[in-house]
Amino acid sequence: MAADRRGRRKARAHHILDTAAELLQRYGYNKTTMDDLARQAGVAKGTLYLHWKTRDDIFEALLRREQVALARTFLENVRASSKRPTLRSLFRHAALGLLRHPLGRAVFTRDVEVVGKLLREADEHPERKELFEVLIDFLSRRNLVRPDLAPRAQAFLVRAVFLGFFMLCSWTPDQLGLPDDQVADLVADTVVAALDLGGQATPEEVTAAAEDFLAYLEELVAKEEAEFEAELL
Repeated sequence: MAADRRGRRKARAHHILDTAAELLQRYGYNKTTMDDLARQAGVAKGTLYLHWKTRDDIFEALLRREQVALARTFLENVRASSKRPTLRSLFRHAALGLLRHPLGRAVFTRDVEVVGKLLREADEHPERKELFEVLIDFLSRRNLVRPDLAPRAQAFLVRAVFLGFFMLCSWTPDQLGLPDDQVADLVADTVVAALDLGGQATPEEVTAAAEDFLAYLEELVAKEEAEFEAELL
């Protein structure tokens, strides 16, 4: 019985977050109220407060769930490929995930109309790094990126590359744009060239580093997923 209650509570929480994501993308944070969320989710307004104390808490939980989901999707897509992982392919999948994930991309590009003041909340948690920042940190420890750049500069460079391509995608008319796959290829090629990824390492060493990163990320994601699901109970 207790397990059933926990299961229903968790399912209801995820349903509320799914609805919050839909409203956030449709109307933006500033125009989405608790009344809107309760009505769209088909629950009483008081039910929302059984899970979270404030409106901000709901949307902060949503952004955290989305970040973990992005990392999980990244792992699944890399593992599903028939090719051995390379450093280029890791950045390609990271870019492709954001391109195909509107909410994650809105946070990354700091789209105020969509996420509003939630950006300030995200800024207060610097420990919650973007996927590519986790990847750069890992590769730096393996000496697989340019040694003349500090990790902070490396992250800044990669963020600039991602952001530049994503903003151009937003501003370019559909008839002049490129498919997501091709944009992700260009992002990855630019990052590899800019950071001299792999340097003098052999293909075998690069593949081993990519596999080690995937194992490392799997542990991080599994831990985050478990902690988040526990908080929903």
